[in-house]
Amino acid sequence: MRKFKHAYSSWLNLKYGRVGHSFQGRFHSIPVEKDAYFTTVARYIHLNPVRAGIVLRPEEYPWSNYARLLAADRDPLVQPQFLLEYFGKDSHEQVEGYKRFVEDGMKKQEPITESVLYRMRYWGAPPIAGKSAK
Repeated sequence: MRKFKHAYSSWLNLKYGRVGHSFQGRFHSIPVEKDAYFTTVARYIHLNPVRAGIVLRPEEYPWSNYARLLAADRDPLVQPQFLLEYFGKDSHEQVEGYKRFVEDGMKKQEPITESVLYRMRYWGAPPIAGKSAK
């Protein structure tokens, strides 16, 4: 693996006129500690395939639970109640509220950008976009 990584890095650096490691920079995660940030992260995940240009609508992406969530289908891997409870009292109101929240996000610029992640890593300030959740 070491030989492969070195050869691949050398090739990338030569091809793109770069220096250093190809995979430099450590992976980092940021804990979700605020409710508004939790809902923003959920929307971010569901909108990733749309923003990447893979699908036009998040429910079209086959590897997401978003379509099941909207249809109120039981999902053996995910229990969405914790998320949906932020958007209403009964299940229909919750699903419609989350759907509106996600669709509103399709009209906005992405709140979680590279610069936001960089700032959060060092200052710990979570981005809160749009209306704050309950």
